[in-house]
Amino acid sequence: MEGTFIMKARRIIVSTLVTLALGCCVVGLGACASGGTPSNGANGEGGAPLTVAAMKGPTAIGMAHLMQEQDALADDGKKPAYEFTVAATADELVPRVAAGEFDIACVPANLAAKLYKQTNGGIRVIGINTLGVLYGISYDGGIQNLDGLAGRTVYLTGKGSVPGYTVEYLLDKAGLSDRVALEYVSEPSEALARLNADRTAVAIVPEPFATASLAKDTELARVLDMTALWDESSAGKEEHGRFVTGVTVARSELIDNDPESLARFMDAWDASVQAGLANPSSIAQTLVDFGILGNVSIADAAVPRCNIVCILHEQMKEDLSGYLQALYEAEPSSIGGELPDDGFYYIG
Repeated sequence: MEGTFIMKARRIIVSTLVTLALGCCVVGLGACASGGTPSNGANGEGGAPLTVAAMKGPTAIGMAHLMQEQDALADDGKKPAYEFTVAATADELVPRVAAGEFDIACVPANLAAKLYKQTNGGIRVIGINTLGVLYGISYDGGIQNLDGLAGRTVYLTGKGSVPGYTVEYLLDKAGLSDRVALEYVSEPSEALARLNADRTAVAIVPEPFATASLAKDTELARVLDMTALWDESSAGKEEHGRFVTGVTVARSELIDNDPESLARFMDAWDASVQAGLANPSSIAQTLVDFGILGNVSIADAAVPRCNIVCILHEQMKEDLSGYLQALYEAEPSSIGGELPDDGFYYIG
């Protein structure tokens, strides 16, 4: 596990600590299920910092300005309100969230539903942090909508997972399922390689890979925004919410026992999102320092396309519940086999 969790130098979690933390996962999960308090339990102002976890990639971008603020406090010898951990993948992060190791975490939307079931309600969603991050790129810039895919091959990742279900759902709603050839590949780079060999095709890839690909090859064009297409399609009606990539969850114990600390975090998170959107270049270096994105120039260009948001309360429930319903219709196992009950959504 050494090097899995990437932080700025003074907050690197050394391998021995990670090993100890993982060794406590079973104990932590039991405490979570039984209502016990993890050692990193939440405290009010002046208490221990809240522990916040996220993954490399778009779902952590909205926290970047808040990360900057916490580093500035530490530099001034002051006590940060939040301690951040950034994991390389969901597979590395989710077990630790399930074990109750973090107070707050940014996770994929479908995995939040699975975690809610796995922990018997030990975590709840407090907000949406990222909408869709999938884009269609092609050498044919004339493609303007889903109808433009008819008769073409589309290369994409995510067979049997959320990206694939989302694209398949949109094509089905548009009546195009039998008119578009979907070719699944293992990595976005493979989709781009296939596109180079078949220039009439389209590759559907995530950010920031889409921006990086366009920067390297000026003949490529961004032709489809899958989030906008979701909103425009019949799937974008209220009953099917919005295209949600990531959500922010909190331990139910924190929600119940320290709502004031949670409210302060939610305000700080919202302000962080707005600051990042207003000036992406101001957070680009932080995104690289924390291992969230790999390149400053690409980070600066990709942030506006990553659909970072802070959607809370009833709007969060409406947008997310509809999307989970769509995933459930496509494949129940993608969200844990059942739709979460109303307790999953923290309205505040």
